[in-house]
Amino acid sequence: MVIMQAYWLHLSFFIILLGSWLAFALANSSEALIYLPLKSFFIPIELEAGSKLWAAAADLLARKAFKPEFIYKLVHELSMWLIVSALVFGFIKRPQLDFKKIRNLALGLAAIAVLIIPADSSDLWGYIARGWQQVAYDANPFSSVVADIDVWRDQAMLKNILWQHNPSPYGPLFMLLAKYLTSLSGGNLWLAMLLFKVFNYGIFVATLTLLEKLLEDHKHGLWLYTAFALNPFVIAEFLWNAHNDLIMGFGILLSVYLASKSKFASSMFVLTLVTMVKYISLVLLPLIVLLAIKEKKWRDLVLGLVVSVALIYSLISHYHLLEIDYSQISNNISLSHKSLFDSCNSLFKYISRQDLPQTLRWLFLGSFGIFALTSYYRFARASKPDIFKVSFWLIFVLLFVASPKFHSWYLLMLLPLGLLVEAELVVILSLTHLLSLTFIDQANILNYLLMTALPCYLYFSKQFHPFLSKLGLQCK
Repeated sequence: MVIMQAYWLHLSFFIILLGSWLAFALANSSEALIYLPLKSFFIPIELEAGSKLWAAAADLLARKAFKPEFIYKLVHELSMWLIVSALVFGFIKRPQLDFKKIRNLALGLAAIAVLIIPADSSDLWGYIARGWQQVAYDANPFSSVVADIDVWRDQAMLKNILWQHNPSPYGPLFMLLAKYLTSLSGGNLWLAMLLFKVFNYGIFVATLTLLEKLLEDHKHGLWLYTAFALNPFVIAEFLWNAHNDLIMGFGILLSVYLASKSKFASSMFVLTLVTMVKYISLVLLPLIVLLAIKEKKWRDLVLGLVVSVALIYSLISHYHLLEIDYSQISNNISLSHKSLFDSCNSLFKYISRQDLPQTLRWLFLGSFGIFALTSYYRFARASKPDIFKVSFWLIFVLLFVASPKFHSWYLLMLLPLGLLVEAELVVILSLTHLLSLTFIDQANILNYLLMTALPCYLYFSKQFHPFLSKLGLQCK
């Protein structure tokens, strides 16, 4: 029985593996361009002419006397619904094993996902391009763009980026990591892809290890561990599509855990590291400072702040971040996309034929500011403050309510921490956000309603709990 349950999970990823390679071969017969402007169903990847890796698949399948655009999209959509259904079913019917066997099964699934070409996101190729522009052209990804390089369209390491006219929206530490990983690839696109994915695999292993430590004596430890280790959303978005958000998720959980153990210098250092990957975790810094003051750990507090400031200063100096024009980066970051604000804006535009006033965007963020300040105040006043719970809700409200821009994979920043606070909520959100692999990802209002608002409403209204319990998705 256990073997059959595990079989469903493995079969789902083998289907994805086969599908991504078939799409890679069918998309174009001259050079592997897998990007259709209406929706980037598959990766936008181009190889150098004469690539043996390309020719093996292309000669067999792609040299056909027809243009497969429509059937390609239709097959992809049907395949993704089948894959999502299989992944959800496999997770609900997941095997009930001990920590060691769950870990081994998870590592096996993760290894399969590492070998699969990203099929529903282009972000990995952006990481590679911004790393390679540093390695090959000594270009600063914050002050220059890939399109500034005259020959960027002729190089596989550069020409697959979809944001070629935008500077990097990521933090300087991640750009430094991208530089070193692409340098190790020697300009080979496939090796670069593998290096990024292997790095993600290492983060996945580290997260599993940390969760084992935190959950070994927990009443529902095995359930919570399984809810992460075998979660198809984690494996699909972090190891298959290779987003970098679980780096944040691991760092946030580790930082909060260290703070709960009164290791404030280490906690601040870890939080600074992940803040230099994506900036959102900065909202947790006041909690660590307040807790250190509350416990009168002045030495740790000063040491943590000094080390953090030194790290930030070194990264700022390396990329000359005080001397660049931030207008292009801010325009990218402030895009309204797949969020509550975006849903309201889409509805308003449908009725009035114009966008919501800019002041309402600031109202969303201003409301979060009030929520954050209230949270800090209550945290400081509490006799036994729960840093896990307050940290979770700060990031949850910022991501799911206040931010004008939201992508499904952002949930990875919150999921490891969420398992210790609101496990059932983050688990059900991870399953509904698997719909991002289908056309629903592009349906602004429908996207937010089905993938975020409805599951949250049902969960908080308690209407969903008996159903979750029947599916085995609720702690008993």
